[in-house]
Amino acid sequence: MKKYVLFVALSLGLLFVGSTVVNADEVAPLSSVQSVDLNSLSDEAIEHFESEGFSENDEYYTETIIQTPPKSNGVQARAVNVITLTAGTKKVDNTTGYTSYIITATQAPFTKINMKLNVGSVKSFTSNVTPYKGTYGYSGGIYSFYSGKRGYQGYRLQAQYTTTWGSGSTSCSAGGMTIGK
Repeated sequence: MKKYVLFVALSLGLLFVGSTVVNADEVAPLSSVQSVDLNSLSDEAIEHFESEGFSENDEYYTETIIQTPPKSNGVQARAVNVITLTAGTKKVDNTTGYTSYIITATQAPFTKINMKLNVGSVKSFTSNVTPYKGTYGYSGGIYSFYSGKRGYQGYRLQAQYTTTWGSGSTSCSAGGMTIGK
């Protein structure tokens, strides 16, 4: 009988130790896509990039993360806010680049968006926006200038955002190019 009680106690103990519950307000990236074609983007993103002078020959980068509602319960607990950041960079001249981006949310509108563009490890440029209330998507662009020694520079775009569900951050590559004097 003692062996049976010990066996049941150990089984229940392992059951409770083995089942860990994790709650998080923001989940790690859903997809880490290096480069995507223009045709694989959303209609809204295609329209934005084409209006900015981008074409099928340019490279686009995207990152998608999942945001859960704060203190979720009931039906709303099943809802998630999918945040997608898509960016691309074009060369304007030998010392200037233009990075265009679009950031979208599916469930909770943006209340603040801060963008930071890193050019290699030498320069960064920022853009801070307070979108019109109820905005689920925002598109914009950042000009970057580099007059250092000519060479290849990688571009990386970082976004810090606040939605009605809380704040978060994401980043994605924005390409790269040979730039400088």
